[in-house]
Parts: sequence; structure tokens; C-alpha cells
Amino acid sequence: MTAKRASAIITASWRWPNTRRLSSGVRREDVLNITCFGAVNEIGGNKTLLENSGSSIMLDFGKSFSAESSFFDEFLQPRTNSCLRDLLTLGLLPPIPGIYRHDMLRHAGVWESVCGQRLPASARRMFESDLVSYDEYLADHGPKLHGVLLSRGHTDHCQHLSYLDRRIPVYCSAATYAILKAAEEIGKGGFESDICQCPTRTIKECGNTSTFPGEIGIEKNHEDCARDIRVVSPGQVFRIAGFEVEPVAVDHSVPGALAFYIKAPSGKTIFYTGDIRFHGRFSIGSDCMTETLRKRARGLNPDIVITEGTRVGSSSSVNVRPDVHHPWSGHVHHLECS
Repeated sequence: MTAKRASAIITASWRWPNTRRLSSGVRREDVLNITCFGAVNEIGGNKTLLENSGSSIMLDFGKSFSAESSFFDEFLQPRTNSCLRDLLTLGLLPPIPGIYRHDMLRHAGVWESVCGQRLPASARRMFESDLVSYDEYLADHGPKLHGVLLSRGHTDHCQHLSYLDRRIPVYCSAATYAILKAAEEIGKGGFESDICQCPTRTIKECGNTSTFPGEIGIEKNHEDCARDIRVVSPGQVFRIAGFEVEPVAVDHSVPGALAFYIKAPSGKTIFYTGDIRFHGRFSIGSDCMTETLRKRARGLNPDIVITEGTRVGSSSSVNVRPDVHHPWSGHVHHLECS
């Protein structure tokens, strides 16, 4: 395992087995590549890419608070219509070709309209990105990323979904989907709220009634803009390209959290726990969610376990009051069983 910081993003990469040993009879297509684009030596920013035999899936696609706080604060934020390009330039998003929205990488016609205003050629990067968009990659190579497994609806696991092309399938629980929709409806708006609905941004000329008639403006197109979100249930085995996935319910501070047991095309197995706890309201009793998790995990013997270790080794105890959630328990139970 190697870990390094490039700009503000920590990247760790593993290959299973090590590619230097391919001469021992291991076929190249059997190599499982795992790349962590965040959540290594930090809390949050979970983005873990699994690649094997031409198939690829991402485990979460969240926001790193510590990395972004190095550049932004409440009163200094990325440019409203250029935030994807700004985050890529600062190293706050991984420069993976073929996964991002075309309308956020390049606003058609903007550079052509301003390049005659004595701007140097180097200024083009302020208006356009050279990174290949989802549309461009799809036309030449097919899909780069076949799906995203979303473990829960917390910002550090899901917020940066807004920058991915809406046609990349996102798999999550019914409760997580409800949380995403609610957060989008009551949120501040802007690009980072484009989780479930992704209106396309296009260039238009401002009309005579605007503050700056004739100048360039951004227009949102809300037609056919729903993200491809697919609700899955614990125990429901499904496929994403060559990967076989089984969601497993886990206890966490937010409803609908999932772990995933994944079988790669080469046969290697990965158990991704997501955020997990053993002291919550679903960890009480002999038939609780956590006990069900223990029974399912017992004997799995995966090749790789990916887990969050924020409190690993902590000896502190937590008292749980089962009655605290009582007023809303029926609603939460309905979502988690949907």
C-alpha cells in the first residue's frame, strides 16, 4: 500500500495480486485494482474505485471537509458556474476521464466569446477543462464507470455525486434515497445540490430586461434531468457489469446505511463496511440489525475488507436510550423496509 497527497487529495492504491508477479501465472485481467481518492488518513471524502476485467465501480463519492477547508470557507466558495473545474484544478476531485458532466467541464461557446477581449491563451483553463467528459468518453470507448455504490446519505459519502454524469447508475437503500431527495429540496441550491435532479446548464445571451443586456448568462434546462438512482434492499444480490453485489444493512447514525459484499469478475471478494457502529438503536437485542450483520459476515472470508477506522481501538462506552427515536420510529422503519 502506498499513500501520498497530490495537492489536497490523498490517494492510496492497491493491486491484487501485485502486478510485478504476473510472470508467476496470474493473468492481467485477474488483477483487481483498488484506488482510494479520499478517506485515507482523514475523515470523510470517501471515493474508492474498484477495477477488474474491464468493469469498474465506485464505493461512495463524498466531499472531503478537511481538504476543501484548505481553500474555501463560508464566504469564499468555488465559482458558481465553474465549481467542477475549480475543484479539479485544486486537486479536490480526482481527474478521472469519462465520469463527469459535460456541461460542467465546458460551457459551449464561452471561451470563443471572450477570447477576443485581449485574454491570453492560458486563460482558457478558467472557462474550459481538457478532461474528457462522460459523453466524449462514452462515444469512443463505452462507459468508464459502471456504477456507484452509496453506503449512506451523509455529505462525506454522497455530496460530490452532483458532479458525476446523471446516467451513471447510483445504487442505495430506499431510506438513503429519501434523505437525498429531502436534502435537495430544502438545501441551498447550486451545483452541489444536483444529486437527484441534474438540470443541464447552457449558455444564453441575456435579454434586454436583464441587468446586463447582451452579456452571456447560464440557463438551466430541467427537462429529462433525473439521475439514475436505483433502490436496492439488504440481501438483494444484483450485478453491475462484471461485479456481483450484495447489500447488507448496518447500524449507523443515519437510517438506511449499507455495507456491500462484492465479488469481482476475477472471483476476488471485497467486503466494504461503509460507516458502521455497534452501539446504536439497531444494535440492541438478539435479532437486531448488528447481530444479523455478524451472522452474515461470519464465514465470508473476503480477500479484502475496506472499513472506516475512525474509532477503531476506542475503549469508551456509549449509553443508548431505545426510546429516543420513538416518535419517528414508524417512519424510519417504513423507509428501511421499503
